[in-house]
Amino acid sequence: MKKSMWFTIIFVVLAGSMQAFAFDGQRKGLFAGGGLGIGWADLSGAADGYFQPGSAYGLGTAAKLGFGLSEQLVLFSSDRQTMYRESDGHNVTQGLTALGAMYFLKPTGPSAYFTAEFGSVARSEHTDHVSWFSGSDGQSGAGFGLGGGYEFGNHIAVEGNVSWGNVDDGYGSDPGHRITNAIVTVGWLGF
Repeated sequence: MKKSMWFTIIFVVLAGSMQAFAFDGQRKGLFAGGGLGIGWADLSGAADGYFQPGSAYGLGTAAKLGFGLSEQLVLFSSDRQTMYRESDGHNVTQGLTALGAMYFLKPTGPSAYFTAEFGSVARSEHTDHVSWFSGSDGQSGAGFGLGGGYEFGNHIAVEGNVSWGNVDDGYGSDPGHRITNAIVTVGWLGF
């Protein structure tokens, strides 16, 4: 998580030092986006005494920050998560933090687009039953995602993404699990 934060800070500084007209309606230059919707999270693999296989629906979130190289190609850093509560009361977040590319089929909107991402998948159980942000135990590993969407006028977009990867606790003490996320969001694409 700290690596993605530092990458985002460095990326913003470098992108800000380039000649760019941010949020001028053209895809070339600084880009930011986000969305909310529904997410589906699945954990498969052997039960290990803490993480139990299963799937659930919850709140789907997406955030992106990047730079448009042209009117059709945008490189970005993203964070896509599904958040839900398990039957035992634990709050869970599961998703993908990644670097990716977005390709628009037309140089101006409205237009369909496709995304491809590679990064880190993670699953965290927040054990204090109260907060999403403290008392967590988690697993992480390499993962990737594919998606697509449609940008309507005024920068509004509907987007769907699927991500997956294998996670373990990093100590070799568990058998590892496969996580899959599917998220559909309605959001904003700011150019």
